[in-house]
This record gives sequence, C-alpha cells and structure tokens, in this order.
Amino acid sequence: MRAGRISTAAEIAVAGAGLLLLFLGLWSFADPQIFTDLYGIDVAKPSATIALRAMIGGGEIGLGLFLCLGGRFGVSLQARLLLAVSLFACVFLARAAAVVLAWPEVSTGMIRELAIEGALAVVFATLFCQTK
Repeated sequence: MRAGRISTAAEIAVAGAGLLLLFLGLWSFADPQIFTDLYGIDVAKPSATIALRAMIGGGEIGLGLFLCLGGRFGVSLQARLLLAVSLFACVFLARAAAVVLAWPEVSTGMIRELAIEGALAVVFATLFCQTK
C-alpha cells in the first residue's frame, strides 16, 4: 500500500476507534447498570456508580476525544496511533492475565472481548509501523 493510502487508512482507523470509545464512554456514563448486565458488577451503591461513570465513562470519552480531535490540535497521526496501540495492547494483556487467573470460570464473552482487543492492538501496531 502506498504511503498516502496507509495514512488515510490510519486516520480512518484512529477516528473509528475514537468514535467507538466515545460511544462506549457515553453509554457507560449514562447507564452504569450495563456493567451489572455484562459483567455482574454490583452498581447498587452510589460510590460504585460514581467510580464507573468517572473512570470508565470519563476515561473512554477522554481517549475518544483525543483520538478524534487530536489532529486538529497538532497531535501527530503517529502519536495518536501510538496511543491506540498502547491502549488496546495494555487492555488485551491485562484481560489475558485476568482470564488466566480466573480460569476456568471464564465466559465466552470475555474470550470474544480478548480477541477483539488483541486484533485492534495488532491493527494499530501495523498501521503505526507502516506510517513511520
């Protein structure tokens, strides 16, 4: 693939990841009950709801905004790709370790999320390497 096409693909991938994170962050903030539905996390206490809204919702919103809007503020494509690689690779590695620690009490949903995060890490690492 030519440099221009790689750069365009990378910009689209970064924007897509940013929009995904924005969506997930807004959903997490608006409906923290989703963590009970998906993961069995008890959100009955206000402290749990506040923590999930702040750390997960706010964190994902912030990362999504950075990926989507960083280019408008002079943040290079390389820097945004590196953030995406770091984010998805670290989440993948942490989830993989958590799956190993929890084995065999692991749902197919956890394995599916692990695979998606690993694939995203590989995609962003590949784009990062190709845009150097």
